[in-house]
Amino acid sequence: MQDSEEVKLDGKFAIAFIEAVADVSPAFEDRARTFLEENGISEPSADEAYPADAFVNAFEQITDEIGSTTTRKIGIRVIETVDWPPGIDSVESGFDVLNETHAEVYGDAPESIIGRYRFEKTGDREARGAVTENFPYPRACIEGLFEGMLEEFTSDSVFPNVSETDARDDEKYAFELSW
Repeated sequence: MQDSEEVKLDGKFAIAFIEAVADVSPAFEDRARTFLEENGISEPSADEAYPADAFVNAFEQITDEIGSTTTRKIGIRVIETVDWPPGIDSVESGFDVLNETHAEVYGDAPESIIGRYRFEKTGDREARGAVTENFPYPRACIEGLFEGMLEEFTSDSVFPNVSETDARDDEKYAFELSW
């Protein structure tokens, strides 16, 4: 994360991340904890905040170790653990909450440091989802988050599709979404 020496990550997110990793594969939970510890985050507490760079570094190590398929599944699992406020019942409103949550997790740090999600409806059941260029997480995790969003806010009879597309100049990753 560029220019992020002072940015802190809410401990609740670190805990939710470990739980998501454990749900995807209990074998990876110990590795996740080890990588967090190696980056200065030992036994995360919901009442603490941690250096965001340390968490992002640990996440990159985890991704390198376990691969993109598992990282995508972690993204899906993160969405499954969100406590959605009442009235959030569409992919579009879910993206609004995702941006609010992302900002809160990083103590409302500037978007120029932590990035943000973008959502652009392109049809009845189509959209374009993206993250801005400073977004700290890997492509596979973003793909999983977007897939999880579609699964969360669409009918069980619908098959969500997330396919990478060209990112705009100020974006890191972009995806065409359909459901």
